[in-house]
Amino acid sequence: MRRLLKTIPDIILSIKPCLMMSPRTVSTYLGDNVEFDVVIFDEASQILPEEALGSIVRAKQMIIAGDQKQLPPTNFFRTQSVEVNDEIAEDIEGFDSILDLACATTIPNILLNWHYRSQSENLIQFSNHHFYNNKLQIFPASNKDGNKGVFFNLVNEGKYDYGKSKTYGHEGRRIL
Repeated sequence: MRRLLKTIPDIILSIKPCLMMSPRTVSTYLGDNVEFDVVIFDEASQILPEEALGSIVRAKQMIIAGDQKQLPPTNFFRTQSVEVNDEIAEDIEGFDSILDLACATTIPNILLNWHYRSQSENLIQFSNHHFYNNKLQIFPASNKDGNKGVFFNLVNEGKYDYGKSKTYGHEGRRIL
C-alpha cells in the first residue's frame, strides 16, 4: 500500500480525494509526497501529539475537534511507540493529547453547545450540569416510551388523487 501511494499518489487522490485514516496510518502508509488540503482530527483528546505530527506536516489546514473534559489517551492498548526527535519531543512534552497542545496555542477555540449522541437524555444531563455549566443543548431522546421516532406504517388502500388535489389523502389521514 505504501509503495502504491508513493508511486501514484495523484491518481489515487483523484479517484479518492478524501481519505479517512488514523494519524498512525497516515505515517505508516503515506510517503512525504502526499499533501492534504485539510486534516480533521476528531476525538482529538484521544490522539497523542507525537502520532498527529505526520498528518500535521502534510496539511495546509487542520481542524482539531474534541473535548478537554474527556479522559486523555491511554497506553493500555498501545503495542508500539512512535519515535520523535529530541527537539520536537521537548516541544510536545507535558501535553497529553493533540487537543491539549492546540488549546495551549493561539488556535481559535470554539465550544460546541449541543450534544446528540445519548439515547437517553439522563446520560448527558449529569455531565451537562457538573462539567458544562448547563450550556449544552440536549436533543430529546428518540426512544421515549418505547417509541423510536420512526416507524413503518403500510397503507394498502391509499391512492393518488389525479384530479384537482394531486394528493395522497388516505395516507395523510393515517399520519394524523
